[in-house]
Amino acid sequence: MSNPTTNYKISTGQDLSGIFQPLSLGTPYPTLTNYKVGAADLNTIFASFTGGTQAIATNYKVGTSDLNTIFAKYNPNTITPSGTYLSTTSGLYTIVSFTTTGTNIGAININSSTTNQFYYLVVGGGGPGGGGGGGGGGAGGVLQGSFSINGSSTININVGPGGNMSYNPSTVTNGSDSYLTYSSTSIIAKGGGYGGWAFGWGTPFNIPNSGGSGGGGGYHFTSQYGNGTAGQGNNGGSNNSNLSGQGGGGGAGSVGANGGNQVGNGNGGIGVSSNQSPILLIYPSNILWGGGGGGANSGIGGNGGGGNSGSNGSNSVVNTGGGGGGASSVNGTGGNGGSGIIVIAYLTPV
Repeated sequence: MSNPTTNYKISTGQDLSGIFQPLSLGTPYPTLTNYKVGAADLNTIFASFTGGTQAIATNYKVGTSDLNTIFAKYNPNTITPSGTYLSTTSGLYTIVSFTTTGTNIGAININSSTTNQFYYLVVGGGGPGGGGGGGGGGAGGVLQGSFSINGSSTININVGPGGNMSYNPSTVTNGSDSYLTYSSTSIIAKGGGYGGWAFGWGTPFNIPNSGGSGGGGGYHFTSQYGNGTAGQGNNGGSNNSNLSGQGGGGGAGSVGANGGNQVGNGNGGIGVSSNQSPILLIYPSNILWGGGGGGANSGIGGNGGGGNSGSNGSNSVVNTGGGGGGASSVNGTGGNGGSGIIVIAYLTPV
């Protein structure tokens, strides 16, 4: 909360409103100063000095005491998002969601002389499903937690897009990492691994890739799966038989199911919900991120944005980091991985 302009200025021209702490951030001085803003004495505007570092001298006195011995030094605390974002206030907290993909697409700018706590959810872009008898794409990695920043700083935001595949030319990419940086610290959620291909497309595409969560194994290549990253995701499922369904992509909450011809074979691993209380205020526990893609021929995507298998695999849901579904037809295309997201919550400055 900022102070009203008092029109009492020191020799540098600075108003007392930028020198003393607002009363809302402290306790009142018990005695009138007889310096007034309208009908309000300064002791109803500024917080009492109770110790620590004094503000600069003002040459405004009560008796022989300068106002800097009566009122506390102003310690600004502003936290301002920038770039492309959605900001929501719920209860005591501000929750900022960054959903646009790219490098340095946003920031949290901190101007403070105190310590602020930040709660985060970082989800990497999901991997695509494999083509032509393909395994499900692995989900992007999911990282959650909190950190403190003392004083002024900037948190830079980078959101990874989902991976995709094509036949002409034959290309495939993992999902891209999402990461935030502040001071000398980086928090990086890995992009999801692509699902294995089949039908003669050759290495390296027939080998499911590793990532935040690993891609599922494709047709003709038994016991192949991509590895997940510890603390972020899980392994993809393997193809255990050339004549049955393919492996599901790993999810942030569980491994992808192995391929087979039974119900549930080849399903993508499930995602996870937030475990940070301030983020749960707007993203409740039934909202999941990081579901793995379903493997061909009938695998279902994991809860958390995973795409289903099909003649062409279905795409993952945007901003979930889910893996794309594997394609069951010979020339079918695997579904694209879902883009990532970064969510940061903090106590709203007063």
